[in-house]
Amino acid sequence: MTPLKILMVVPECRGMVQIGGLAEVANALSFALQQAGHDVRIAMPYYRFLELDGKLPQPPELLWQGELTLGALPPAAIYQTSLPGKESALPLYLVKGHAWFDEATTREKIYSPYNEPYIHFPAAVLRFLDQHAAWIPDVIHCHDYHTGMLPVYLNTVFGGLVAGKPVRTVFTIHNLAFQGVGASSLLAYGGLPQDLASYAPGIKSLEYHGSINILKGAVGFSDITTTVSETYAAEIQTPAQGKGLHGVLYEAALRGKLTGIVNGIDNAAWDPAALENELAFSVNHLKGKLAARQELRRWMGLAESTDPLLSVRSRWSYQKGLELLLYAIRYYHIYHKAQIAVVAWGPPTPEQDPYYYGLWCELIGWAASFPDRISFKYKDWPSTELHYAGSDMFLMPSLFEPCGLGQMEAMRYGAIPVVCKTGGLADTIKPGWGFSYEWPFTEPLDHDQKMDGTHRMVTALEQAFKAFSTPQWSEMVTLAMNRDNGWPTRVPFYEKVYQK
Repeated sequence: MTPLKILMVVPECRGMVQIGGLAEVANALSFALQQAGHDVRIAMPYYRFLELDGKLPQPPELLWQGELTLGALPPAAIYQTSLPGKESALPLYLVKGHAWFDEATTREKIYSPYNEPYIHFPAAVLRFLDQHAAWIPDVIHCHDYHTGMLPVYLNTVFGGLVAGKPVRTVFTIHNLAFQGVGASSLLAYGGLPQDLASYAPGIKSLEYHGSINILKGAVGFSDITTTVSETYAAEIQTPAQGKGLHGVLYEAALRGKLTGIVNGIDNAAWDPAALENELAFSVNHLKGKLAARQELRRWMGLAESTDPLLSVRSRWSYQKGLELLLYAIRYYHIYHKAQIAVVAWGPPTPEQDPYYYGLWCELIGWAASFPDRISFKYKDWPSTELHYAGSDMFLMPSLFEPCGLGQMEAMRYGAIPVVCKTGGLADTIKPGWGFSYEWPFTEPLDHDQKMDGTHRMVTALEQAFKAFSTPQWSEMVTLAMNRDNGWPTRVPFYEKVYQK
């Protein structure tokens, strides 16, 4: 196809700041599009900690500064630097102007608990492009609600034009659970039409039960909305997983404005042959995996064993289904059949969520009681690469998972995924190279539903444990490692969306 000018607008990007999978996608997809011949640039907030932590490869150059002339939005300044890659670099625009980003001194503080910064950031990007005019994108690709006001501004205040040129927008939902719901007074703050807070037929409205919803507005005003897997695109059109927006998303799908594209991974970044010394291995030479398993056991403090090594690597949240892991340990004693190596981060405080904090403490207790069989690292943990390489199985019991990257990364290292059949996990894990289970739960979860889910998960785990000691296992490892989930295989799907 004809090369396009594409601007990625993101709140995080690997190489600068990473909290979740969105950062990985922003980086890897951008470079994959560049390698396919497109002119790709990235815009993100200029977080204070980028300077404090030495994240910037070179001093940013001031490109533009000025008033936004939109409501009460403060002035903005746009700086340019570069995002380094393995073979090339991408131009990176850094947006200053809002106090929240100016005062974000650590990576943990990049996300604001209120919405004003996410009104200012996309408005500043558009005003810069409109007035600077040195480079105008054909497509602006926005990611998650933090950038969702850009399609709204573009198609209301800017009339669909940037520096007199029509510009199209793609909006990607990485996680529908975060929507940017706020008071309708935010419209006046951002210089936006107040009628956006009123009910309107169709989907071009931010109105949401007396408030405004930024993600709803992004879906309504963007040209195309994508999600990060085909199954998730279907799931979010239902009341069970639509998080209150299923009707809007269903309407978008009817209009041909909603599609799912499964995320990819950077195969070069996740390469078992690149592990150090005797740990390196490939699908045809697996000796290094045995050494990696031994090294992971040493790192995690687990005893030598011929049992399979089951790993979990996840943030500690309700979405990730780690309560089922605790139930499987507590009621099914799965540590008798496999060693368990858990790495997790981000527990709530006792004040924020005493129940989930209690689960965290319970897992610490289990690891202390059975140190040869269960290890839980929440600081000083092994590298992700070693964790995957040393594992025989990788558990992802997510209640919902828009796509998930861990299961695909783990397969590169011959760790067989065991997953709940939801979202991108359903799209990427099939019989032959993984195990999955269905769990038709209804929220809010009660004890019986949790026990049902645990039973289903344990049944899948027992199938994996049984296969581990048979010739079938080496076949599964080979199939898993040979799966090509690299970003170049996904680029044609995005090109089709951009062309449309």
